[in-house]
Amino acid sequence: MMPRTILLTSLLVVAASLPAHPQQPDSSATITHLRTQWAEALHAKRLDDCLSLYASDAAFLEPRGSRIQGQQALHDLFQIAFSATDSTIQFTSTTIQTSGDLGFDSGSYQETTVLHGTNTTIPVSGNYLTIYRRTPDGRWLIVQQAWTAKTTPLQPQAAASTR
Repeated sequence: MMPRTILLTSLLVVAASLPAHPQQPDSSATITHLRTQWAEALHAKRLDDCLSLYASDAAFLEPRGSRIQGQQALHDLFQIAFSATDSTIQFTSTTIQTSGDLGFDSGSYQETTVLHGTNTTIPVSGNYLTIYRRTPDGRWLIVQQAWTAKTTPLQPQAAASTR
């Protein structure tokens, strides 16, 4: 009888040390990875990769106050940007938090945009807020993305002519 009691006690101790819910991957690390994927897809002008990171009802809030809503509108926005500019962007995240199936990433960015055909560089910096929603299959998708601009894109600087 004693070995059975020890076995039962051992099983109870092990069961008590297990998490109540199955372990989910670290949501903050996932969101950080998604931000990096987004920036890389933007820089490489991979339209489908950019769009795959957005929910079908996602909205992009531009610094000028325009709301770009839905996959088709986002497709058109990216297509216009890709055909007119080259862009490099760097993010400095200050806060990533998740609660249930919602999460957000907030921080600042610095972007360098070069206009095609003019060799004009436009530096832009500001703040961003990206809100994510976890889908039933566990993927995180962008549902809202808002940008501010500390510097105006109306004052371009001549790019170095070493291109």
